[in-house]
Amino acid sequence: MDPVTLQCVESRNGPWTKRTRHQVVSDGESLYLMGGFDGEELKCLNDVWRHGAYSNEWSLVCRQAGWSGRDGHVAVVFKSKLYVVGGSDQSDVWCSSDGGGDWVLVCRHATWSPRWKHACCVHNGKIYVSGGWGNSSYHNDVWSSTDGQHWILVTNRAPWKARMLHAMVSFKGFLYLLGGSDGTTHLSDVWASTDDGKTWLLLSQSAPWSGRQGHCVVVVQDHLYLLGGFGGSSCLLKDTMWRSHDCGRCCT
Repeated sequence: MDPVTLQCVESRNGPWTKRTRHQVVSDGESLYLMGGFDGEELKCLNDVWRHGAYSNEWSLVCRQAGWSGRDGHVAVVFKSKLYVVGGSDQSDVWCSSDGGGDWVLVCRHATWSPRWKHACCVHNGKIYVSGGWGNSSYHNDVWSSTDGQHWILVTNRAPWKARMLHAMVSFKGFLYLLGGSDGTTHLSDVWASTDDGKTWLLLSQSAPWSGRQGHCVVVVQDHLYLLGGFGGSSCLLKDTMWRSHDCGRCCT
């Protein structure tokens, strides 16, 4: 995959309302879009939409999911189920085994404190949650769960700055944490954990990409890709996609 191969595949407006701070995940066959904040209606959403690999169209799966309308939540696909985790200062966990139609409350109040704009990923058979904002403070804790219900504190205070709107990803057997905001600075640091989040090693205090929050990091084959984000002063970033094969060095 090369940045020059990116192309717009759907230029028309989707059937879902305009929104931000929503979540999109893939189960390998379809895309699922869930919740977010509708800036025109000024409300948090709890709808679920699906984009099929074969139909190439968006369809409404659920207009009002079991979980409350929210933004700044996180979502993952874990053990063939969709999970929605926290958001809008919530600490609940919901899952769906039918592609977002029916939702089951897995955990009403997780052991971690209510938060939003945190990061989440699946790593070594567990769901991981890190950082975020809640209870009037930024967090730098890390939690894990094998079922979404029972959560174990991995570390209460990681060496990286407490932050929100960062990215965390599982890549080549390690956990990586990239960028985000600590409330005053848009960060461009990169951290790695070789022991499932217990300890963290600083790989780069200032990566070649500019400091940012709300960016997207994905793994495609044997490379990690970083795209977009917000750089402060109303600066929405649309610079060239960044790529790395080891998360220690990046190239455009």
